[in-house]
Amino acid sequence: MKKLFQLLVLLALLAASGHAQLTWVLVDSMVNAYSMAGSRLKPLAYEPIANVMAVVHRAHMGYGAGSGQIWYNGSTNGGAMWTRVGELNAGLPYNSRYPICTLHNPTGSSNPGDVVFVWAAPQLAGGVFGNLVYGSDQFGAGLPWAVQLGDSFSSGPIFLWSAPPCVMLLAPPKLFRLFCSQVPVSIGYFQDALLFGGTYRNRISYNGVAGVWPGDSLNALNVAYSRSLDSGSTWSSWYRPQPSWLSIPGIAGTGYNDWYDYEPDPAYFDYVFDMLVDADNRVHFFGVVENTTTRQRGIAEIYKTASAWAGKIITDSLKQNTNLTYGDIDQEGNHLNASISPDGTVMTLAWLDGPSRTDTLPDIWMSYRHISSPTWSTPQNLTQTPFFAELMLHTAPMLRANGGNSYTLFIVRNYEGGATGYPPNSTATTHIFFSSYTFNVIVGVEATNARPIEFTLEQNYPNPFNPMTVLNYQLPIDNYVTIKVYDVLGREVVTLVDGEMEAGSHEVMFDGSNLPSGMYVYRLMSGSNQKSRKMLLMK
Repeated sequence: MKKLFQLLVLLALLAASGHAQLTWVLVDSMVNAYSMAGSRLKPLAYEPIANVMAVVHRAHMGYGAGSGQIWYNGSTNGGAMWTRVGELNAGLPYNSRYPICTLHNPTGSSNPGDVVFVWAAPQLAGGVFGNLVYGSDQFGAGLPWAVQLGDSFSSGPIFLWSAPPCVMLLAPPKLFRLFCSQVPVSIGYFQDALLFGGTYRNRISYNGVAGVWPGDSLNALNVAYSRSLDSGSTWSSWYRPQPSWLSIPGIAGTGYNDWYDYEPDPAYFDYVFDMLVDADNRVHFFGVVENTTTRQRGIAEIYKTASAWAGKIITDSLKQNTNLTYGDIDQEGNHLNASISPDGTVMTLAWLDGPSRTDTLPDIWMSYRHISSPTWSTPQNLTQTPFFAELMLHTAPMLRANGGNSYTLFIVRNYEGGATGYPPNSTATTHIFFSSYTFNVIVGVEATNARPIEFTLEQNYPNPFNPMTVLNYQLPIDNYVTIKVYDVLGREVVTLVDGEMEAGSHEVMFDGSNLPSGMYVYRLMSGSNQKSRKMLLMK
């Protein structure tokens, strides 16, 4: 066993040799490369309060009974050392694929033993996808349980995220509210919708899709999100740029006119998307875009502002000749991975791209942006590995905040064991490697001091609502603020805000659970300024 471990470490060092800024740690091995073969999978999770990490994966025959057996590795020291835990799907058929995970800390404990590792995976039934399996383990305990769901779901990706007190498991067309309810919720997806994310911020859950909406003036693939204010019980209608993302500031006039479809088979389509939500509850979408005339490719950020939508081009120099396939696996693309700081103020995006036109094998690139900054940082090549292919890139959705302006991004990738040549063999033993990248965020003075220039009260959303809705407002200066809700007879119903507030964007939730259906008025007062809007509660 000792000699085997030394051999594995040696192979890891060989595979990692030549990396400029990242030091790779061997986490574990798998029987083949298919476990993490998908750009929208989330196999790596980080919990910032207890400072623990987990990687979920399929087994290797050296320690598992079959490739469809699921295990995970946990780390309590920033990824320097990992401990294998499993098996996770004991007593169930070993036909799980593409596992994902999250770390659930409902009490906000700093004790790793209070964190719950939660995982899920599509399950083959009769040779096709159609079942679902999920389970959990107290972090590192090695006492997991798992349940197979007989409900059929689409063959597309599934998503898992912690939304205390629940964990959301989204397997279209159903949402399972784990630890909260045994009854799944149906979400109103339309035909051919491409689901690409789910996340949680400030007691609100979000999920994102791409699709062509009937009635939009431009017949183009658009991005959209829905949100839940009641732990996933009900979901809003879809919010999207209109008439299209192509017409919003920051994108219009750039020459990009479509999302890039990296699927080589014309009978199918596939796109690279990711999403996150910032401290101000603004949704950010990321995708690879293309000028269909020149074939120039870039990466775009499409994001919600206080009252509209805007966009940014993060990079416009993706190389067309970069090899992004892993052996016979072609469901990769540029593998965009969005991550955000625990407080929601710093975002990163990592992706795969070649270092030059002559070196066609991808490196790992990264850029960051503080939400107060108008621009993304200059993209940085983190690996700079001449003629070695970095593939199967995944980052933890959450960054680690180190204090000050320092943050750490956590990364996993995998490659054929002991191999350095391209292409790797997708059916051979595959090693999982982990690394981290620490960086300092530089925020310009102008961006740091940026303030809304107007006193603004936005229309609540959703509207109509039942029973919860969100009110957004902006203040140009620090001031004493009140927000009160009145019924149609002018009687005060509730005071939502009453105190000193800093300049900037703010959000408050209104719960109408104890009120009858009807029209209500909410009024914002700050100094000599006041604004009112109407909202409709429909039960």
